[in-house]
Amino acid sequence: TREGKMGYLTNPILGIEIAGTVVQVNGESSFSIGDRVMGLVNGGGYGEYVVMPANRAMKIPKSLSFEEAAAIPEVFLTAYQTLFWIGKLQKQETVLIHAGASGVGTAAIQLAKKLCDAKIIVTAGSKRKLAFCQELGADVLINYKEQSFDEEILKATNGRGVDLILDFIGADYWEKNLASIKVEGRWVLIGILGGSELEKIDLFTLMSKCIQLTGTLLTPRSDEYKALLTHDFAEIVTPYLERGEIRPII
Repeated sequence: TREGKMGYLTNPILGIEIAGTVVQVNGESSFSIGDRVMGLVNGGGYGEYVVMPANRAMKIPKSLSFEEAAAIPEVFLTAYQTLFWIGKLQKQETVLIHAGASGVGTAAIQLAKKLCDAKIIVTAGSKRKLAFCQELGADVLINYKEQSFDEEILKATNGRGVDLILDFIGADYWEKNLASIKVEGRWVLIGILGGSELEKIDLFTLMSKCIQLTGTLLTPRSDEYKALLTHDFAEIVTPYLERGEIRPII
């Protein structure tokens, strides 16, 4: 991002999420000067002052500090979009969340558990990270450095596989993800930490298992999309944040 290689961020000032106090309102708005707000911006978030469309702002729950609020927009909106808008997660389904202790991972664990009472399987690379995932609501903990996660997932699901995969890894996990997903499962690619290119893809397996594979990013999405996502997230999740049942992880 800093080197300008992302292709879709042109603001010279870094930062796409903010938390602060409203100092000026242009036109009609539900916000007033002095309101504490958080939200996504199209770059410039590290500036002392930031301009943000009112339909992309969310009121900060009274119980949260600015620091906690600033840890919400990007990871929670990404997790919410991936789980529900794209992944269509339903009550008590089984979801595999890779990189469970990451920012989006910790948000996704909480959202899947609180909103859908999902069975949550996570992968991470240490006992400490897995213990933290369990604290947040994960049910099945897999250390990918010590265990073959596809084998463990099939054991945990009686050979059926998971309904939904949140995949941050990409190429390195392709075959194991394919083995881990159930027939008619949904697979959402939101990161390529393990590479973006595959030498060989068996498309017939995707077809025979009737898999829905979707790729997504949030930052390059339209302003309208982000506004709708923000509104939906705020309406559904803010009560959980206010009660402390879902919390930002710093």
